[in-house]
Amino acid sequence: EARNLAKAQLDSLYDEIRPAIEDLEKDSQDSVSTSVAEKWIEACCSKQKAEFDLYFSIIKNVSSTSSRLSQDEVHVKVEDHENLLDSNC
Repeated sequence: EARNLAKAQLDSLYDEIRPAIEDLEKDSQDSVSTSVAEKWIEACCSKQKAEFDLYFSIIKNVSSTSSRLSQDEVHVKVEDHENLLDSNC
């Protein structure tokens, strides 16, 4: 959700600066006011942070899931080994 909000903010700012860029027929920030440039930088940072948070949560979830699976496998192997020992005694 934060990622979509940041993207919408970037789109809105681009719509705001598009006339200035088209008037000078160049794609640069020289034709954009400082306040708009600051808003653009803030929106870009917000989008990057939202994407980082999303990917971090995915990686964290995957790593914790695989860690849990490894612990469960060890527990099952220990139980199997104990059962094998009990049946042989």
